[in-house]
Amino acid sequence: MSDLLDLMAAIEARDEAISRVAAHADGDWIDHTLHVIWCLAIAQDTLTTDDVWDALGTDDTTHEPRALGAVMKKAATAGYITATDTYRPSARPACHARPVRVWASLIRPGAA
Repeated sequence: MSDLLDLMAAIEARDEAISRVAAHADGDWIDHTLHVIWCLAIAQDTLTTDDVWDALGTDDTTHEPRALGAVMKKAATAGYITATDTYRPSARPACHARPVRVWASLIRPGAA
């Protein structure tokens, strides 16, 4: 029972952190990034946050990179993508090869 309560507390803390980061992120950046995710989901069967950062390029940044997590959740809520149980090592040097989630497109023509 304790493990379940710990998991629930961890999920609640994660969701609160994502909400807090999103609340302080630039609205124009969020809108643009959501559009980028939509474009990637039309073009690819799967994507990761590495793909999003690559598509955004070096000129399109935000003061809080963790805001991308909130935008990914927003894209999932909008029905563009869905989380999979698959992870890949990030190719971004700043991420030190940490695992990043693979997201499946829900809007790519011919997607299941």
